[in-house]
Amino acid sequence: MILVGDIGGSKTRLAVFEPSGARTKPVVSTCMDSSSHDSLESVLNVFLDLHPVEVRAAVFGVAGPVVDGASRTTHLSWTIRESSLAKQLGTARVLLVNDLVACARGLATLLDDELEVIQAGSPTSQGNQAVIAAGTGLGEGLLIRQGEQLITVASEGGHVEFAPRDELEMELWRWLRKRIPRVEYESLVSGPGLVNLYRFFHRDQSHADPWEDGGDDPPAEAICRAAMVGACTACRETLERFVSIFGASAGNLALTGMATGGVFVAGGIAPKILPVLRDGRFIDAFNDKGAFADLTRSMPVRVVLNPETALLGAAQLASELLAG
Repeated sequence: MILVGDIGGSKTRLAVFEPSGARTKPVVSTCMDSSSHDSLESVLNVFLDLHPVEVRAAVFGVAGPVVDGASRTTHLSWTIRESSLAKQLGTARVLLVNDLVACARGLATLLDDELEVIQAGSPTSQGNQAVIAAGTGLGEGLLIRQGEQLITVASEGGHVEFAPRDELEMELWRWLRKRIPRVEYESLVSGPGLVNLYRFFHRDQSHADPWEDGGDDPPAEAICRAAMVGACTACRETLERFVSIFGASAGNLALTGMATGGVFVAGGIAPKILPVLRDGRFIDAFNDKGAFADLTRSMPVRVVLNPETALLGAAQLASELLAG
């Protein structure tokens, strides 16, 4: 069997697959709260106690930079090492990759109904592709065309400095800069970023936070819910500005990677706010690129609806690792 994982700042998804070069359903899968554990090894102990299997190869997509087989996760206090996991799992075939690399590899396995087109564009068959994912953090990755292959490239582009586009965003930058040492795109385009925007738009108001209404939603989800049902004007302003900044950031990535083969919008937030992503605000910001607007308009933009895309990509990588 092959063991794969998508290690996020909030949730850790694990699954066991039969080795295969094609997309298959997992034999077993689960989603666990990352913050309830002090290491990936701890999560794996719980999982393997419940689902004992002989692991022949394992691949884990990690939300953080991977260097020389190790990663210190961006939003957890975990240090993950291939060598430690190999000892625990009893196999030398263990690979750590950035979670957007795993997601990128999974894109080719998706069905048409697992993608929502928000800009049709005019894709080129030999073009590069890009993927951007907002969740607990903001992840980015590229698929670079080399002949008939797309080579996945990790990126930490979500951590580049935020570039304000108008006076309101200049004011937002100044407000945030007083509170955090460095304003990145991830400071705004992520679950915590939604909360930052919400605080900014409510800075002069007395209000009850939407996540204090007795529900179980985390703050970012509560803000989105209140915005989409019209329960909170400032929440709506928050979500609309979030989507616009998200679109601008995705367009920046598209230009950086010359993604004429398409841009994929992944992560946990996008499928939950599809009506707002469809209303034109995201694509208007994506294409607001001056002399390069015609270029970005030619790039297809699709929202990834399958939350297990990174697991599917990790399974592809694990099957290749096993095949040698």
